[in-house]
Amino acid sequence: GNPKARYFTNDDVSTDADTWLKGAEEQMGSWWEMWSEWLDEHSGEEKAAPKKLGAAGFEPIVDAPGEYIFG
Repeated sequence: GNPKARYFTNDDVSTDADTWLKGAEEQMGSWWEMWSEWLDEHSGEEKAAPKKLGAAGFEPIVDAPGEYIFG
């Protein structure tokens, strides 16, 4: 919905950033839609979230992710 939103695409990723940008095409809109489509094509089936945080050898250090920054 933002008329100012734009992003650039270029399938050639073998060059440096400046060369990539010179060969890129401007796209109007948000890159999120393209990214969402790419994720849909490259993702597997959805899995249920784990019932608890951590795994064997990786026990959680706090109750919620990111909580440690408030300590």
